[in-house]
Amino acid sequence: MLKCTKIGLVSIVGLASISLCGCDAKLPFGSTKPNFDTAFTVNAEINCDKLNAKADVTRNGDGDWSFKFTEPQQLAGMTLNITESVCTGTLGNLSFEAEESSEYAMIPEIIADSINSLSKCTNEQIVQNDEIMTYDTDFDGKKVTVTANSKSGALVSLKCPYHKLSVNFSNLKPYKELPTEPTGESTVSENIAE
Repeated sequence: MLKCTKIGLVSIVGLASISLCGCDAKLPFGSTKPNFDTAFTVNAEINCDKLNAKADVTRNGDGDWSFKFTEPQQLAGMTLNITESVCTGTLGNLSFEAEESSEYAMIPEIIADSINSLSKCTNEQIVQNDEIMTYDTDFDGKKVTVTANSKSGALVSLKCPYHKLSVNFSNLKPYKELPTEPTGESTVSENIAE
């Protein structure tokens, strides 16, 4: 009987220790989220209603984005640039300013605005499931959900049901700005493999 009491006492102390340790548990991705306020390039597979496209998306900064389309054939070679909420495009020698309400301008703006908001969100606004973090934001009052890998910071997807927009991301390549040489040469970007 004394042996059972010792086992019971050890079990109770063990359970109490475990429950006390659980009070200070941190989120699986630590006390801070990955830094999304960086420059990067990522491949994007974009589906919006009947549009299926692929583009290389580059974030140079908060208000400076570039979308270089590779598919479909009708869009291949077209580049859309967003600078301070103005969307301009080039295709060969042609240059144009996209109308704000046009689908081709709205899709990049939704993507850029939503990812920019991810860089400003707090840990309390993020839902964590294993290594995938999910963040809900909005574009013009319409819900947008962004998911990313909480360890690497790699973007996974973006969904905006109202606009029937779904984007899958892959091959994130962050880069850093190299300091300007004392000779006055321009700044150069260098790709860093993950």
